[in-house]
Amino acid sequence: MVYLNRFLRYIILLAVVIFAFVTIVLAIISYSRDIPFSYENNGSDILYHSSDGSWSAQESMLYGYSFRQIVYDFELYKLKCAKPDIYLVRLTAEKEFWRWSWWFDDYSSVKWRVPLSSDYSKQSAKADHVGSNCEDNDVTNDEMDLVRLKTNQYIAGLISK
Repeated sequence: MVYLNRFLRYIILLAVVIFAFVTIVLAIISYSRDIPFSYENNGSDILYHSSDGSWSAQESMLYGYSFRQIVYDFELYKLKCAKPDIYLVRLTAEKEFWRWSWWFDDYSSVKWRVPLSSDYSKQSAKADHVGSNCEDNDVTNDEMDLVRLKTNQYIAGLISK
């Protein structure tokens, strides 16, 4: 009887330790999903466009072209081409739940919070930098710092939505 009580105490202690460990791991995972860029390349590669249709980019998980890099490049494009009023739109719609790829996307990720374009048919997905070569314009270090700041502000704004 004494051995049975001791055995039960060890089993209960082991169960409590396992429960605490699993709880801590799940808390870390759920907390890290709220931190930007910790899971930035989950799921589908998403296609983005400028609101005027003259700039586009697509994520590439294979080559490490992440959402943060896309936002950075878009902010740099806005600065170089002197287009402060344009905004970033998403052209990739969320998949239907019966498609297998739906199960591998994290739709709570910050990259899915970019507004979906309502007039995709009017904007060519191949508009990749149409028009003048304003992207060849040079930028100063101060302007690069401004682009980094705007990138962080944009992503922080999406996270707070």
